[in-house]
Amino acid sequence: MRIAILQFLASNCEQEIILAVEKAGMKASIIQKVQADLSDFDGYVILDHCRNDFLKEILLLAQQTGKPILGMGEGVKPLLEYGLIPGLQNYSACIQITESLLSSLLFTQMKLREDYQYNAFTRYLTTNEAIVTNAIDSRFMIPCALLKEMQEQGLDIFHLNNPDDVHSEQPAALSNKVGNVMAILPHHLPAIFLTKLFQSMHDYIEESDVPRVVPLFYQPRS
Repeated sequence: MRIAILQFLASNCEQEIILAVEKAGMKASIIQKVQADLSDFDGYVILDHCRNDFLKEILLLAQQTGKPILGMGEGVKPLLEYGLIPGLQNYSACIQITESLLSSLLFTQMKLREDYQYNAFTRYLTTNEAIVTNAIDSRFMIPCALLKEMQEQGLDIFHLNNPDDVHSEQPAALSNKVGNVMAILPHHLPAIFLTKLFQSMHDYIEESDVPRVVPLFYQPRS
C-alpha cells in the first residue's frame, strides 16, 4: 500500500507522519509538487495548502473511488475549498477556516465525541478519547443547519476540549458522510494516536469496501 504525503513546503513535521504510516505497514512517499502519477497511490495525507486544479481533480477522483484522504493543519484547507468536506452532492464549498488570536490558542487537547462516525480513520479509537495537541489558532466556520446535520451523522469526530473556555465543544476534526475523508485542525499529534489513525487507514484500504451513501441534505444558500 502506497500513501502520498503532500508536503509542498520544506518542513520536518512530516517525519512523524512517515514513521506512523510505515509502522502501520504502508509505504510513505513525500510529494512536494503535483504530478501525474499521484493518482496511483492508495491513500493521501495532506499537510499543506496548494491551489491547483489538477490536484483537485486527483483528490475528487480519489474520494469518489473510496480512497482515504486525511488533511491535517494547513492540509485541511484544500479539503474544504474542493468540497470534499462535508461532501455535498455538487461538492459545494460551504465550510471555512477562520484564524483567531483569541482563546483558541489555549486549546491543547481535543476529545472524541461519544457518537463519532466509525470510518476509515477511527476504527482503533475509544469513546471519549482525549488527545493532546499543539495549540490551535484556527476554527471551522460551519453554517448552523449544516453543523446540526453533521452532528446527527457523527461527522464532527473530535471537539476542542478545555473546560475553562466558553468556546469548548468547537469541532476539531470533521469527516465526510462516506467516511473516507477527514480533516483535523491540529498539525502535531502524539505518535500513538497517529499509529491508530494509520492502522485504521491500512485496514480500510485492505478491505476495499466503499459504502454507498446518500449525500448530506444541506443545500448552501445562493
